[in-house]
Amino acid sequence: MKKEVKTIVIDAGGRYGVHPSWKSFDGELEYYLFEPDIDESRRLKKKYKNKKEIIVDSRALDDRNNFLELNILSNKAMSTSFSRSSKSEYFDGEKKDQTKIIEKRKVKTITLNNFCKNKKIKPDFLKLDVEGGEFRILKGSSEQLNNILGIRCEVNFDKTFENSPIFSRIHDMMLDNDFFLLNLDYDGKGSLRNEFVKTDEKFGILRDCDAVWIKKYEKLFDKRIKNLDVRILKYAAFCINNNASDVAIEVLIKGINQYNINLKRLNKTYLYKFIDKAVHKLFYKLKWQPGQSLTKHKKVYLQIFGKKMLETHEYNQSLTMNPD
Repeated sequence: MKKEVKTIVIDAGGRYGVHPSWKSFDGELEYYLFEPDIDESRRLKKKYKNKKEIIVDSRALDDRNNFLELNILSNKAMSTSFSRSSKSEYFDGEKKDQTKIIEKRKVKTITLNNFCKNKKIKPDFLKLDVEGGEFRILKGSSEQLNNILGIRCEVNFDKTFENSPIFSRIHDMMLDNDFFLLNLDYDGKGSLRNEFVKTDEKFGILRDCDAVWIKKYEKLFDKRIKNLDVRILKYAAFCINNNASDVAIEVLIKGINQYNINLKRLNKTYLYKFIDKAVHKLFYKLKWQPGQSLTKHKKVYLQIFGKKMLETHEYNQSLTMNPD
């Protein structure tokens, strides 16, 4: 069972390490960090040398097995294989020097299709943040998009990079591959133009943000796929990690009520324990909000896990829920 419950994540553009949306996940994990900046790649390998679940790869994912030229910029987090637009409304003033090319490097590329074939793995989730190359990586992932459950991808709404497809083309590709848009990681704070704004309101120009897609329900609940219970738990975990707890709860209930899924066989796995803890924490926070019902929380929890939910002093005395 250990192999089937392992959540496999591909992170393209892994500078600085594991993405924040995965840092709280403590289920069984196999996390591949692709970082073609060799200096950063070496740093990451040193950083994670004692974490076997995190594997750092110095290549770049792309739509072909070849080489590309990587432009290292003054702000290294913005390094890219594309030519960046010089539009002044995005990077002017104090930010102007961040886009200066300080070095060019030739880096090796591989498609996700070939990588997965060589590793004999089927990834569950993708995270893409490669400054313009996201669409090409998705093209090179065509054979994997059927089994992938969720994708978090940086998208641009304007032509920030020359010859790089913007959000609309990536979204069309996602729809064609049976994904739907879960949310945009955007809180109304765009590229600030000046100080004449109220910081508690929306401001600036929406240039880019992360978009999150997940598999359509009819594809998620495909009875031909083995280990549907594991698949649903992974899907729910991704939703919880990406600000969609309502979708996570809906999918769990749907799987149990409509597809007769029983999670009991997984109750010793870290994946199950992660979901259990996350749902507990969700309901504990929600109970203070108007319109919430502790009785309903307990009923929903019982439906999903088949056991009594911890509440009040039981929750606070639990070392799992309140370890500090």
